[in-house]
Amino acid sequence: MTQSLGEVGPGEVGPAVEEEDLDEVLILEQQPVLLQLPIWEPTGDPEVDGALADMSALDAADLSEHAPVFDQVYRRLHGRLSGLSSSTP
Repeated sequence: MTQSLGEVGPGEVGPAVEEEDLDEVLILEQQPVLLQLPIWEPTGDPEVDGALADMSALDAADLSEHAPVFDQVYRRLHGRLSGLSSSTP
């Protein structure tokens, strides 16, 4: 029997894994590094790249600092997209 991750809630322990099911278990740490993609790549647009850099810096930030950064990034990207739509004929 295999159970998806979506069936186990936070703080719950999933079902025991039977020995015959071990060949179905995928552990991401064992995957080749070549399969890992960067979180983001530069776009060439300074405003977008700055917003993406702010987002990637959240990995090291305390969770309480995330909301203000999300708000700032949203405003930067929204402003950039609004600028694009107003300059299009």
